[in-house]
Amino acid sequence: MKVGEIATPLTKTASASVGTVSVLGDPAQWPNANACTASMTDHLTALQEEGVVVPDLDPETAARLINGASSQASQRIANSRDPEATSKKAIAAFKQLLEGLRKSPDRTIG
Repeated sequence: MKVGEIATPLTKTASASVGTVSVLGDPAQWPNANACTASMTDHLTALQEEGVVVPDLDPETAARLINGASSQASQRIANSRDPEATSKKAIAAFKQLLEGLRKSPDRTIG
Protein backbone atom coordinates (compact mmCIF):
# COMPACT_ATOMS: atom_id res chain seq x y z
CA MET A 1 0.00 0.00 0.00
CA LYS A 2 1.30 3.47 -0.85
CA VAL A 3 1.13 6.52 1.40
CA GLY A 4 -2.30 8.06 0.95
CA GLU A 5 -4.12 4.93 -0.13
CA ILE A 6 -7.12 3.99 1.96
CA ALA A 7 -7.21 0.30 2.85
CA THR A 8 -10.97 -0.17 3.06
CA PRO A 9 -13.80 0.96 0.79
CA LEU A 10 -15.75 3.94 1.97
CA THR A 11 -19.30 2.93 2.77
CA LYS A 12 -22.28 4.63 4.30
CA THR A 13 -23.15 3.22 7.71
CA ALA A 14 -25.72 4.08 10.30
CA SER A 15 -25.54 3.54 14.03
CA ALA A 16 -27.14 5.12 17.05
CA SER A 17 -24.89 6.45 19.77
CA VAL A 18 -25.34 6.35 23.50
CA GLY A 19 -22.79 8.61 25.10
CA THR A 20 -19.48 7.79 23.46
CA VAL A 21 -20.17 4.10 22.78
CA SER A 22 -22.06 3.05 19.71
CA VAL A 23 -25.01 0.68 20.04
CA LEU A 24 -23.04 -1.65 17.81
CA GLY A 25 -20.14 -1.68 20.28
CA ASP A 26 -16.70 -0.19 20.04
CA PRO A 27 -15.71 -0.21 16.34
CA ALA A 28 -12.04 -0.30 17.36
CA GLN A 29 -12.67 -3.75 18.83
CA TRP A 30 -14.44 -5.28 15.83
CA PRO A 31 -12.46 -8.21 14.40
CA ASN A 32 -11.87 -6.50 11.05
CA ALA A 33 -10.66 -3.34 12.82
CA ASN A 34 -8.24 -5.36 14.93
CA ALA A 35 -6.90 -7.12 11.84
CA CYS A 36 -6.55 -3.79 10.04
CA THR A 37 -4.75 -2.25 13.02
CA ALA A 38 -2.42 -5.25 13.31
CA SER A 39 -1.59 -5.09 9.61
CA MET A 40 -0.93 -1.35 9.68
CA THR A 41 1.18 -1.77 12.84
CA ASP A 42 3.30 -4.39 11.08
CA HIS A 43 3.69 -2.19 7.99
CA LEU A 44 4.59 0.90 10.02
CA THR A 45 7.14 -1.13 11.99
CA ALA A 46 8.70 -2.38 8.75
CA LEU A 47 8.77 1.16 7.34
CA GLN A 48 10.50 2.36 10.52
CA GLU A 49 13.11 -0.38 10.15
CA GLU A 50 13.67 0.73 6.55
CA GLY A 51 14.11 4.34 7.68
CA VAL A 52 11.02 5.60 5.84
CA VAL A 53 8.86 6.43 8.88
CA VAL A 54 10.02 8.54 11.84
CA PRO A 55 11.69 6.34 14.47
CA ASP A 56 10.19 7.89 17.63
CA LEU A 57 6.64 6.83 16.81
CA ASP A 58 4.68 4.00 18.39
CA PRO A 59 3.44 2.01 15.36
CA GLU A 60 0.31 0.63 17.08
CA THR A 61 -0.79 4.04 18.29
CA ALA A 62 -0.24 5.51 14.84
CA ALA A 63 -2.15 2.62 13.25
CA ARG A 64 -5.11 3.19 15.58
CA LEU A 65 -5.11 6.92 14.80
CA ILE A 66 -4.97 6.22 11.05
CA ASN A 67 -7.83 3.74 11.41
CA GLY A 68 -9.90 6.32 13.31
CA ALA A 69 -9.16 9.04 10.78
CA SER A 70 -10.20 6.82 7.88
CA SER A 71 -13.41 5.88 9.70
CA GLN A 72 -14.27 9.51 10.34
CA ALA A 73 -13.45 10.43 6.74
CA SER A 74 -15.74 7.70 5.42
CA GLN A 75 -18.60 8.91 7.62
CA ARG A 76 -18.08 12.49 6.52
CA ILE A 77 -18.10 11.48 2.86
CA ALA A 78 -21.14 9.22 3.27
CA ASN A 79 -23.15 11.96 4.95
CA SER A 80 -22.05 14.80 2.70
CA ARG A 81 -24.36 16.66 0.36
CA ASP A 82 -21.57 16.44 -2.21
CA PRO A 83 -19.70 13.16 -1.59
CA GLU A 84 -17.38 13.58 -4.56
CA ALA A 85 -16.12 17.00 -3.44
CA THR A 86 -15.92 15.88 0.18
CA SER A 87 -13.98 12.78 -0.87
CA LYS A 88 -11.40 14.90 -2.69
CA LYS A 89 -10.94 17.08 0.40
CA ALA A 90 -10.69 14.08 2.71
CA ILE A 91 -8.12 12.35 0.52
CA ALA A 92 -5.98 15.50 0.35
CA ALA A 93 -6.09 15.90 4.13
CA PHE A 94 -5.44 12.19 4.71
CA LYS A 95 -2.41 12.25 2.40
CA GLN A 96 -1.02 15.23 4.29
CA LEU A 97 -1.48 13.45 7.62
CA LEU A 98 0.30 10.35 6.33
CA GLU A 99 3.13 12.40 4.84
CA GLY A 100 3.76 13.67 8.37
CA LEU A 101 4.85 10.15 9.35
CA ARG A 102 7.68 10.16 6.82
CA LYS A 103 11.17 10.64 8.08
CA SER A 104 13.02 13.68 6.85
CA PRO A 105 16.69 14.37 7.56
CA ASP A 106 16.00 17.48 9.66
CA ARG A 107 12.95 16.34 11.66
CA THR A 108 12.53 14.20 14.75
CA ILE A 109 9.63 13.58 17.14
CA GLY A 110 9.95 13.86 20.86
